[in-house]
Formats: sequence, C-alpha cells, structure tokens
Amino acid sequence: MNVAHYLGEPVWFPNPNVMRAALDAFYECPIAFGMDWGVTEQGDTLLVEVNDGFALGNYGVRRFQYTAMIEARWRELMGLADNGVGESFASNFT
Repeated sequence: MNVAHYLGEPVWFPNPNVMRAALDAFYECPIAFGMDWGVTEQGDTLLVEVNDGFALGNYGVRRFQYTAMIEARWRELMGLADNGVGESFASNFT
C-alpha cells in the first residue's frame, strides 16, 4: 500500500476508515489497482476514481513494489501463472 499527496492541502488526509471500507467492499478487484481520494472543505472523504494497476504512475511507490505491481497485474491480464511476484506483492497489502 502506498499513500501519496499530489494536489491541494497537504495536511488534509482522507479518513482511513472510509478508505478501508472501500477496499473491503471491492472484493472482486484485480491484484493491483489505485484509488484516488479527495477531502472536501467540510472534511468528507470521497473516492474520486479507481484505476487499473497496469496503468498507474509511480507516485513515490518503492521501486520493487511498483515493478511487482505492474508485473503481477500484467500476468493476471495475460492469464499467465504467478511467478511468485503476485503473491509477494499481494501479501504486502492484506
């Protein structure tokens, strides 16, 4: 898991409970994906969009994790067997 700020007020952080609830509700998700979150002026946490992991920019993710994410998702899309990278990647986030 990686959290990165890229626009707006840097000290406003999305509500972690809202983010966890969204992750838990996304039970048929791909092995790798990104969720973009926003915080309103009233302090509400909103899900802006969800993007497929093969098409995400780095946004400060550690090199190994970023590479593993791209590879694991690509292998999933191509129907290729996991070579251990997907298990390694997924185990960091459960």
